[in-house]
Amino acid sequence: MKASISTVNSLARRLSEAVDDILEVTQCTRTSVRPNCRDVNLREIAEAVCQELRPTLVGEIELINLVVAPLTVEADALRLHKVFRHLIQNAIKFTKDGRIEVSAEASEKHVNVSISDTGCGIEASKLDSIWEALEQGDNTMTRNYGGLGLGLALVKALVDAHSGSVGVESVRAQGPEGFEKLGGTTISFLLPIKQPRAGQSGKVEEKDWKGWRAHGRRKEQGAERAGR
Repeated sequence: MKASISTVNSLARRLSEAVDDILEVTQCTRTSVRPNCRDVNLREIAEAVCQELRPTLVGEIELINLVVAPLTVEADALRLHKVFRHLIQNAIKFTKDGRIEVSAEASEKHVNVSISDTGCGIEASKLDSIWEALEQGDNTMTRNYGGLGLGLALVKALVDAHSGSVGVESVRAQGPEGFEKLGGTTISFLLPIKQPRAGQSGKVEEKDWKGWRAHGRRKEQGAERAGR
């Protein structure tokens, strides 16, 4: 009986989270969302999410927070927490073993946050569409891994609301099960260190990531050639 109650509670919590995500995606895409920004310690949020999700790890997976400097950004703490949670959950979902690393690097105007994994990777042709709601790379992933495909769409919407930008590079794992060549994905987002002044958008243009996506495709093509 206790196990049944625990299962029901877990399903109810996941359903509630899914409904919240649907509502937030809708709000972000149809209206102008104004995050409740304040000074936020990026490392503290990253570590809080890592501690929250480590108990969900299955198999030989390490979840490592490499954000050691006390980086400060102007952000909505609750929504930034949600961005980290969805990205790390996504990495956990598609990683059987190896490492998931959270890192951050500051420049003069932005902080570049990356979540890297040693998972199955994403096909180059799907890299642009993963940010769309109800997308999970391909139908096989949806069948194998489940989920609604809302997480990355919500991540993009929330980062956009912070005048940031998102990017991805990935190498698809290849070969039969047990003999795969290593794949992996790195999803990153940029956040302004300071809010833009009046009359300035501060928006990181999507074109800034095109070279990075192309680089991810070249890596994947190189991996394919090496396997021939």
